[in-house]
Amino acid sequence: EENHTAAAIFSVIRQVLLALREVHGGKYVHLDIQAGNIFVTGDWRDQSLTCFLIDFGSARRLLEDGRCAPVGSGPIFSSLGYRAPEIARILSGENKEFRLGKEADLYSVGYLLLYLLTGTRYSDELLARFRNKYDKNYLTRKNIQELNVPAYVEELIQQVAVNLPLTYQNRQRFLEASGLEE
Repeated sequence: EENHTAAAIFSVIRQVLLALREVHGGKYVHLDIQAGNIFVTGDWRDQSLTCFLIDFGSARRLLEDGRCAPVGSGPIFSSLGYRAPEIARILSGENKEFRLGKEADLYSVGYLLLYLLTGTRYSDELLARFRNKYDKNYLTRKNIQELNVPAYVEELIQQVAVNLPLTYQNRQRFLEASGLEE
């Protein structure tokens, strides 16, 4: 739980996205992307880091349409905070027939980035209130400030948001890791 430079953090996120691109390319979703499932070797101080995605116990095979089979009553082991809202709905019993896709993993990478930048684990309830308050889609300076992130994190998020690829259309979450790692 030490402080890391933004450059080192973005290096880790980039490597996680590259690994995730391979997982998704192999027709799987991981479904438990979290800090504890990223094995990092090297030195954070000089950014000689190599990251490995581990623990595929929750992974599901993607079908031809890019979604996994309905989870039903089968277990999904995912971590609070990192868990995409659709996984939470499945676990609550609200929608057992929902078919998960790659965007569930990308949500978790976003939470991982927030966690690494701030050192804070935000509760599911706080994140749900945040999403609902801002129509579940908008990332503005005001709503970032309401998460009480440090000023440097707010600036980094704004810089990243400006450079996001245009695959984020029709008010949906990102559906592919490709392009995000650049």
